[in-house]
Amino acid sequence: TNELDTLSQRFPQIAFHYGAPLGITTELLEGLRANLSALEGSLAISGSQVDRADTTLLFVGRGSSDPEANSEACKLARLLWEASGYGAIEVCFVGITHPRLEVGFDRALLLKPKRIIVVPYFLFTGVLVKKIQAATVARNEAHSGTEIVCLPELGISPAVLQSLYVREREAQEGQIQMNCQLCKFRIATSEALGAAEHSHGERSHEHHHKHPHGREHGQHHHGIAEDPYAKESDYHHRIWSVP
Repeated sequence: TNELDTLSQRFPQIAFHYGAPLGITTELLEGLRANLSALEGSLAISGSQVDRADTTLLFVGRGSSDPEANSEACKLARLLWEASGYGAIEVCFVGITHPRLEVGFDRALLLKPKRIIVVPYFLFTGVLVKKIQAATVARNEAHSGTEIVCLPELGISPAVLQSLYVREREAQEGQIQMNCQLCKFRIATSEALGAAEHSHGERSHEHHHKHPHGREHGQHHHGIAEDPYAKESDYHHRIWSVP
């Protein structure tokens, strides 16, 4: 949002529309369900048939320094599990928040399922998705009693494109509804301004409180990025603070 403010000042002749995040949509849920069904179908063709009741889903999110964003990932995972017939679903993340990926695998294996399906909640491939895929292969080789497979990223699917189209139309028509009640930046701003009114109109989110995403991660003097949330105790101590 800071970049948008800078650009709007440099180019006042251009109208910038700030859209809401994709969030949880029916299209994305149906897209994930379709991907799961397609994977199970291909496994059945290859001779691997496991009932959903004997399958655990491991939902893997990116992980954020925004507690509300992390909670949205957990909510989406729960909705994916509801009425699916899967034995269980575990949620983990590859960065910042906890539980991390390896802990997610450990928790899923404790349930002793016949199959674990890893569900990366990512739009595109990249370093983190490759990390998830490599960890899946390693765990599958190390646990012969449980089949562990991984879904691909969402990619440019009809579900993603439809969700983007809806957010685009909302932004251009000024119909954005930001869910800011639990945003730590809003809370800090409200406290500093004596609980001043927090409007939710177009671009109001970044006008009333800045989101310096990616700014709070320090670096070693050698230029290697630190992980300030590596220890879960450090995460709990810092996560609601505003950089």
